[in-house]
Amino acid sequence: MYTIVLDAGHQSIPNADTGCSGFGIHEEDIVLDICKRAKSLIELNNIKVIMTRDGTKVNGDGSSLNASLNTRCKIANDNKVDLFLSCHCDAFNSQAYGTTCHIFGTGGNSERFAKILSPLMGKLFYNRGIKVSNFQVLRNTEYKVGDKTISIPAVLLETAFLDNKDDNAKLADPNARQEIAINIAKSICVYFFGVDYVYKDNNISTIQTINNNNQGSEFKMDCCIVYFSSADYSSALILSNLNKSCAMFCRNASPSVNSYALKSKKIIVVGGPKLNVSGEIYLSGNLASDTLIAVSNYLQG
Repeated sequence: MYTIVLDAGHQSIPNADTGCSGFGIHEEDIVLDICKRAKSLIELNNIKVIMTRDGTKVNGDGSSLNASLNTRCKIANDNKVDLFLSCHCDAFNSQAYGTTCHIFGTGGNSERFAKILSPLMGKLFYNRGIKVSNFQVLRNTEYKVGDKTISIPAVLLETAFLDNKDDNAKLADPNARQEIAINIAKSICVYFFGVDYVYKDNNISTIQTINNNNQGSEFKMDCCIVYFSSADYSSALILSNLNKSCAMFCRNASPSVNSYALKSKKIIVVGGPKLNVSGEIYLSGNLASDTLIAVSNYLQG
């Protein structure tokens, strides 16, 4: 299972780490709402999400701006996470507008993730692109393994400008904040798995469909892939690509399976033991190579 940190920037402590505001709404409230929405969507895809704050204050020492920033980095570093995303709102002169992704340096996985997230955010706001910035949460997200320093891919997202009337109107809209959360979730799935990880039906993603289908009727995917471990990923990816890039759920050698996967009309199980559920297509072997042969035979037959 991959683990990420979602960092809702700033907090509601006067003179410590408050963010910007505009037209009656505040950065710390907007970004917390976005991160909470994104968390629930990301977790549908078997990715663990750690929040740097769940409420008005950072989950640790937030007595000053510097302490707050140190705490956010420490949460990521102590958990040795696979990705760090800090979510913010911008402000300048009421005329500036648009969305920006900030990274500490080019050429690495931070830039790779930013290149996925940036165009998705550009569907909602004017895209100001990717900028190299010397922010603490970007340069100090790292941990040690022996004598080796491991840098955590980190991106700071400025969603849009709170002091710009048009940007503000979108950020104030819960539906727009949900769209931001969906694009964050989708970008994280693409970053980790290399494909549009979410199920598609008539160009509507599972994340969108699940979100819009919580009112009464039960959502059910037509097909999903459940694979046992990273050794089975290649086999699962082949099947996903041939089934409209359907959702892939990693069991991570665990007996538990994502609840949405179990609701799928057809479940292709790649590796590991059977699920013994309706609609199951079981493709497995003693080794990952045996599983790949089972997948190959299934595709040919």
